[in-house]
Amino acid sequence: MKSVHILGLLSCAIYLGCNIAYDWVDIPCEYNCPSAADSRLFFIPLSFMVFVLSLICRLSAKQNGFRALEILWEAFMWLSILQCVKFIGFNPFLQMLSDYAVLLIIAARVTYKIIKNARPSAGNS
Repeated sequence: MKSVHILGLLSCAIYLGCNIAYDWVDIPCEYNCPSAADSRLFFIPLSFMVFVLSLICRLSAKQNGFRALEILWEAFMWLSILQCVKFIGFNPFLQMLSDYAVLLIIAARVTYKIIKNARPSAGNS
């Protein structure tokens, strides 16, 4: 668990550094010109940081026996993984479509897992 916490601190530091770099590189202009900085410089480290922090929370919920919270943290963990993939490899139109598809799939998975865990098991009746 210690290595996951170190990874969490490292991901926060990377995000902070990239956030500062994005502000330095992105030079706003008065007219309708494109931004100088690529937004992936901001969003990929942000998604990685959210992934690691969600992983830490999921592991903590698992250790403490909070199954419903573990399921929800797993959903946020998958959202952040798919955000990284989206910003690395897709064009803007596919990004929009993938956002809706991913949200639908993850919402269905979370709902299924919550319903599955809410049912009493056959051996415990």
